[in-house]
Amino acid sequence: MKKILFQIAVSISILGTANCGSQKDDAIKSFLTLGALSQAGSLDRTAEPETIPVIPEITLPDSVQSVSPGNGSTFLLNWQDLGFKQFNATCDLVDGENTTSSLVQIKRIIPTSKIVLELQFNEDVAGGNIQLFRKGVLVPGNFTRPDIRSARFESDQPGFSNFQFVYSGVASGFTKADGGAAIPSVTWQFYTDFNGEMQKDKELITENCSPNGNGSNQCSVRIRQKLYDDVQSFVESEQPYTFWTDMYYYNPGGDLFGYTTLDCPSNPIAIKEFANEFWFLETRARLLNLPLDPNRVRADSLTWTETASGEYFDQYYVIHPGEFE
Repeated sequence: MKKILFQIAVSISILGTANCGSQKDDAIKSFLTLGALSQAGSLDRTAEPETIPVIPEITLPDSVQSVSPGNGSTFLLNWQDLGFKQFNATCDLVDGENTTSSLVQIKRIIPTSKIVLELQFNEDVAGGNIQLFRKGVLVPGNFTRPDIRSARFESDQPGFSNFQFVYSGVASGFTKADGGAAIPSVTWQFYTDFNGEMQKDKELITENCSPNGNGSNQCSVRIRQKLYDDVQSFVESEQPYTFWTDMYYYNPGGDLFGYTTLDCPSNPIAIKEFANEFWFLETRARLLNLPLDPNRVRADSLTWTETASGEYFDQYYVIHPGEFE
């Protein structure tokens, strides 16, 4: 059984790196060291998860019965399938040992739901306004008063799906209809996600396996993972400068059962066609020699990309951790 000598580095998320080249060189050296350590029976591929901000609790004024979506909740967006986006021909896609038919592509979907904010009051109110902000920028929309005890805002355009860049609603300028006393303003925050199968915490893992006649399994593998919000944001307007992703099946001792890598040294893929479209990274491959017991295999994926302006982003995804003594 061949031992792993990985080609890239286990890395901790580095955002806004001033000297990207130096960071990447150090990461490569680090990973090669880990590859050497795997020969001695020790291997660990890890990275920091995406940072999701914690939304603080709020207290509503006495006159406000509720806000929708609620503070700290998730507004679900309907979406449309935009198909796949391919990496440029300059990228090098490698079928590793015991691996065939590799394919790496971007799955694209776009939200179709507009963001709707609503306030319900405990008493009759007058005036007021509701505003919506994303990343500190005012989102255009239409404010209405359906009745004397409610207020509503609807964005002009469909929303963005994100966990890291939360939306903020601000309701202000309302007064009590009886006497005209001002009602304190309310600011609250919420996340957005997709309806159904494309929810971002529902990673797609499909492994269709059958015996290969040699005491092992052959498996057709399909992995879909979301790209982190930082990457989603920068590819709205800036083309990635480089891109790397891999998928490895191995055990902690460094025994390698199959892998695929995609290495794009320059201009790997065009920017988003629509600013609010969302990208998932989809990897497919056929692995010819996996252990019959899936718990004896660890599988994961490491992805990194950098921008021409020098920012570096990475993410690590565990396909399945394996169960080892």
